[in-house]
Amino acid sequence: QSLKLREETHNSSGLALSYSSLAEHMLKKGRLNEAFDYSQKCLKISKDLGSPERIKDAALILKKIYEKQHKFKEALGMYQLYIQMKDSIFNEDTRKGAIKKGFQIEYEKQAAKDSIASDAKIKEEKLRHDLEINKQRSYTYGGLIGLGFMVLVAAVSFRAYRNKRRSNIIISRQKLEVEREKQIVEDQKHIIAEKNKEIVDSINYAKRLQDAILPPAEFIDKVLPNNFVLYLPKDIIAGDFYWCEEKAGKVFIAAADSTGHGVPGAMVSVVCSNALNRSLKEFHINDPGKILDKTRELVLETFEKSTKEVKDGMDISLLCMDIADKKIYWSGANNPLWYIQDNVLTEITANKQSIGKTDNPVSFTTHSIDYKDGSVFYLFTDGYADQFGGPGAHPNDGSAGRGKKFKYKQLSELLVANCNLPMHQQKENLEQKFTSWKGELEQVDDVCIIGIRL
Repeated sequence: QSLKLREETHNSSGLALSYSSLAEHMLKKGRLNEAFDYSQKCLKISKDLGSPERIKDAALILKKIYEKQHKFKEALGMYQLYIQMKDSIFNEDTRKGAIKKGFQIEYEKQAAKDSIASDAKIKEEKLRHDLEINKQRSYTYGGLIGLGFMVLVAAVSFRAYRNKRRSNIIISRQKLEVEREKQIVEDQKHIIAEKNKEIVDSINYAKRLQDAILPPAEFIDKVLPNNFVLYLPKDIIAGDFYWCEEKAGKVFIAAADSTGHGVPGAMVSVVCSNALNRSLKEFHINDPGKILDKTRELVLETFEKSTKEVKDGMDISLLCMDIADKKIYWSGANNPLWYIQDNVLTEITANKQSIGKTDNPVSFTTHSIDYKDGSVFYLFTDGYADQFGGPGAHPNDGSAGRGKKFKYKQLSELLVANCNLPMHQQKENLEQKFTSWKGELEQVDDVCIIGIRL
């Protein structure tokens, strides 16, 4: 309610406070995306207002969000901004305190002088009045006044000295605290750098292991001379993978999307790739639909060993080509098959179920397809079409600056426009368009597109 009122009254300072409170609340609830959006709004308004207190609050919340997202570099940047604003606030408070103390001392000095001048005038009049009566008494009073003045000056001087000494002690302690915090930041930077190196080294080694399950480009080029594989992991390793085998004069090729991406997705991809290999080589199944049925059975069998329920699996588009007889067979789990003949794109829809734990599972359908020479077949996952970007998208504009999804309609138009080009040129055009569309935004998912001209 307060946010709404502050928006209606254009209360920028109040808006920054509301966004900060909402961001902290969403962070406690674990709703990181909303917490991130509110923190970004708070940070932007606070920078426009030049409010170090609000900038400090927003930076601290963003640091916590980035830590939960394992974005340690961004977390460090926000922590440094937090320390910078904290130092700025402290230095401003110290400066104002010193000015206030100086005014207080000057005021006390002036009050003392005014008091002494007033007392002197009174004494002078009294002395003048009593001079004729008793000169000796006037001398005595004069001495007492002089002594009182010296005592007062000494008291004021001692008080000023004591206050200055106290201020110097406070400043020294604060300097030590700042140095201590700087050292903590340096130590944290060192720890984060070490952890990042360990993580990256582990992931790079995992990439070598995952690369071992992917078919070599030389093998794919040998069995399918006119092809391209566009493979763009979101992170170093991916949940997406591609698979290709040759058996009994038939070539099998698939584009698969395992649950998740990064390390979890890569682990699932190893399980799913192994299940495909066993279905074809160990169980000698050649029908694509039956291969997917058996693959699902093997994946579920693997995950059933866990004491906890595991719902991971994969979506897949699996194509079987009998080149000698010019026969095409295809089956898919959630992901369709597109092929272009005479510049016309045709879609074969997949079964609406994944390879994994599914409510009311049914057998996968095998489609037989007649084709002409020069037809181009495309297998793909959802990462390309789901990428945010486009004109005006910018990573610093929050959710409003993410642009829009590329979508399947635009992807189909791009494939039709390029279908007559050499396969390597199609791949380059697809990659250039993806990079241009994404711009400076983060890649949202793994990307895998396979093109085959027969």
